[in-house]
Amino acid sequence: MKEKIRTYLIDFVRILMLYLGIRLVLEYISNPGFDPISLLKIELPKAVLLAGLFAGIRLVLVPKKK
Repeated sequence: MKEKIRTYLIDFVRILMLYLGIRLVLEYISNPGFDPISLLKIELPKAVLLAGLFAGIRLVLVPKKK
């Protein structure tokens, strides 16, 4: 059980950082004078839900070790 929680949290953080990093880079490319803090405030709730969903799906679909 402890290993599943650890795996979920690692996947959650990876997906969250990847999503937010991509959004920041894309926003910077389109508008170099943007405010990154306001973008994070807007994108964080969506990113957390998305990361939680994908980490949960990955946790369920991972093949079991033999």
